[in-house]
Amino acid sequence: MKIPKHIIKKIIKINANALKTKKLSEEVELWLMSQGINADALRQSSISILELAEYGELDTSDISLIETQLLKNIEETVCDDT
Repeated sequence: MKIPKHIIKKIIKINANALKTKKLSEEVELWLMSQGINADALRQSSISILELAEYGELDTSDISLIETQLLKNIEETVCDDT
């Protein structure tokens, strides 16, 4: 079986995007940690905006909606920790 070059290029692009996503996720986690927020706990609280973004499942690019949801997730996480 011969695999078309465009398929191989797509696999390479998937990998490159995954590496970018990993780096961006690490940057977000560092910021959250600097704010005293446990990123792992945030991911585990229902379905967090962070988790949706990491899986490419955000249904909006509206900054204010994303910010509102992230703040809601953080508040839920903080309440769960107390």
